Amino acid sequence: MTYFGKPKQCYKCHIEAVYNSWKKLYYQKENVIKDLCNRYAVSQDRFKIASLLTVAFHDAGKPSLSFQYAMSKLVQKEEDSNPHIFCNTCNIPLISLSLSNKIKPYRHEIISGLALLYLGSKYNESSGKLEANGFPFEFFAAIGHHKPINPDSFRREWNEFFGDSNELDRIGYSEEQWNHVTEVARIVFEKEGISLPNIAWKEVNKDGQTIIESVKEKIDTIPLEVQEAIDNSGETNVIGRIRETYALLKSLLISADWEGSDWEGLSKIQIHSTVNTSADDFWRRVKEDVEQDSSKTFEIRDFQTELTKLSGHGIAVAPTGSGKTEGAIAWALTNKKSNGKILYVLPNQVLTNSIYERLVKYFGEKNVGLLHSSALLYQILNRVDTDEPEQYDPNEFVPNKNEKEMHRLNKMMFRPIMVTTVDQLLMTAFNGNKRWSVIMGEVMGGAIIFDEVHAYDGHMLALLERVARELRDYSKMLFMSATMPKNLIDFLSKLLGMDGEDHVIKDISLLQNARNEYIPVVDKKGELKLLFDNNKIPKETLNDIEKFIENGKRVAIVCNTVRTSQEIYRQLESNENIMCLHSRFIAKDRREKENRLKKDKTKSRHEQSWPQILVATQVIECGMDIDYDILFTEGAPLEAIIQRAGRVNRERGTDKGRVYVFQQDEASKRFYPPEITEKGLKILNAKAKSNAELTEEELIKMVEQVYEDKKFENDVRFLNTRRVLDELIYDIGAVQDLPETDLHTRFVTYKMVEVVPEHFWDKIKDMNQFVIMEHLIKMPLWAYLLAKSKGIDDKWKVMNMDYDDKIGGTFENNIKNRLELKYDVLFA
Repeated sequence: MTYFGKPKQCYKCHIEAVYNSWKKLYYQKENVIKDLCNRYAVSQDRFKIASLLTVAFHDAGKPSLSFQYAMSKLVQKEEDSNPHIFCNTCNIPLISLSLSNKIKPYRHEIISGLALLYLGSKYNESSGKLEANGFPFEFFAAIGHHKPINPDSFRREWNEFFGDSNELDRIGYSEEQWNHVTEVARIVFEKEGISLPNIAWKEVNKDGQTIIESVKEKIDTIPLEVQEAIDNSGETNVIGRIRETYALLKSLLISADWEGSDWEGLSKIQIHSTVNTSADDFWRRVKEDVEQDSSKTFEIRDFQTELTKLSGHGIAVAPTGSGKTEGAIAWALTNKKSNGKILYVLPNQVLTNSIYERLVKYFGEKNVGLLHSSALLYQILNRVDTDEPEQYDPNEFVPNKNEKEMHRLNKMMFRPIMVTTVDQLLMTAFNGNKRWSVIMGEVMGGAIIFDEVHAYDGHMLALLERVARELRDYSKMLFMSATMPKNLIDFLSKLLGMDGEDHVIKDISLLQNARNEYIPVVDKKGELKLLFDNNKIPKETLNDIEKFIENGKRVAIVCNTVRTSQEIYRQLESNENIMCLHSRFIAKDRREKENRLKKDKTKSRHEQSWPQILVATQVIECGMDIDYDILFTEGAPLEAIIQRAGRVNRERGTDKGRVYVFQQDEASKRFYPPEITEKGLKILNAKAKSNAELTEEELIKMVEQVYEDKKFENDVRFLNTRRVLDELIYDIGAVQDLPETDLHTRFVTYKMVEVVPEHFWDKIKDMNQFVIMEHLIKMPLWAYLLAKSKGIDDKWKVMNMDYDDKIGGTFENNIKNRLELKYDVLFA
């Protein structure tokens, strides 16, 4: 009998297609496999057998009548009851079952898991083990190739078939189906010159339990087995060994399965194409891009040359505007293994989108993927950008087929170059969803760039520690920032296992130059003043701003809270050339503002379309290639002030920019530790008195003074997160999957939720989900609960708030009055 393997592909052709894809992928990952086997002293032949087993048997349950019934139902619906269905590979007829006799659903990978549990143990006896205690890698790779692995796995089948001696009869699986599976598997094994023993179905299914009992028991008890292995061996690397081996095996299976599956056109996209551009060729592309502006010439800077030539892990320290991004890509092209991918990791979505667009320009859209929580919406908005907003057709504001396919590939990091928020990689540290192992396996052998690492707190550094520890022997890593004190360099060097300073590349020429004057704004006593005092800008400050505007200067004002930025905007909005930017705008409006702030490389600094006054929050600290003359900033940690100052005199003109620094506001003390901020501001104030023109090197030394007594590995958040993480991975047996909501990649002061301002709800409530998603704003959960709109279903969280495209989301006065705590503090 010919069985369905996919809706329009027979089982035999599907397995052969997956095998053909696997063969290519296995070759691409051969150096990584060699590194792993050498690290843990295991046989490469045994690893190959394990990987081939998962390919040959991952769908062993598909010949069951239960799966065949599900496929028949699907194809009959698609083909309008056409009984003549053929395999789209070999053109053999596929027998579509009658739908009159309904068969209970049963996940096909349950049978695959049982088969691989048995086969893995047989090869452990004949060919050795991948792990001393016989961890069932093949079983877990197959059992989790569609669904998460945890105690809730296959709950439906457990409830329906537990203790049922007729389980196999009810799902239609017997010796006949098993013989077909082994016949196809033997073809695959023979192609690799590996012997597959004759195995009768009664040998596989012989313990007297139902299959679902055997599989569930192994899933549920694996934590105990791993814990026993650790306790017995006393080895600290048991978990690392299990996770790394499992991740590589599973990623090979999943990627081969995706590429070998002829659905949604994915097989035509070449999931694992690679970018083999040389660093020299890349620099030629950069030169061509820069010299589109005939007034400019491009030469590789010494810092970029050093970075290009750096072999192995590295740390790069250079001011904003120094060309770190291009230097990092050149480093990655030099350091990734021949078929490895490049992963560019950033702290926020704005910067991620910006770098994505930059790399698309160099490498083409088909080679660069984007991944963050709003990436699909971003791609839709990219497509409709050519339309006027009022011409949007709500029925067309949905992802097209290509966008959906690309997003699926990006979620698994299946593109040769991936640009992603740091959260997507850090979640692998705690098995954050079923993708963690695939992502981990995918980046093995690649080059990973961590940009803006100064933004990582102790919690994130603890997660980074585990990620680095598990990847550093397979992938090369580069950490970058404009502000990196020595103690952070020391911490990161230790993560990389690096000694000395040869791996630390600094842009000496720019670090020793000053581009701005730093002017602390103080009262007669020498104490810093507030930028926004008693709900208004002080008169002297307002006069200064107005004078700069009259003289044609561009002025940026950076506030610590959304509310302050909105109030300052209101005071200055009589100036027509003004913009407010913060996190409380809906996607469409924020995108329009960010697009206006994009630098046009064909125009000079003074010809840019940037607003003359920009009132913003921390959102401009990273990822905004803007160049203002003057900055007014509320007090913040010194490294944040340096990042904000990076938006001033970015091109390092002869006229120094001016940075006016004020006292820290009360509301920001919830998220900026006041002792750290105050110490930094005092150091800045004292230094600026003697010489306001501070070099980048001096600024970094001042940051080092702030943190001179701090060791990152002794940070309370770092230690707490590391302890919780170690206990968690131990408790879940290294490989079980957690829901994404169980742990956070950022330290959570309070839970955030996405809300729709009530202002929009009546207009959009009947439109498709992507239109509604375009109108979401992140707000604290407790704020939403206080201002929740009445009588509206919680599927979409609708909040009683006003909205204006110039200042964003605000709260009604009657909402403020209902709060017991001060609005100024709560809703900043």
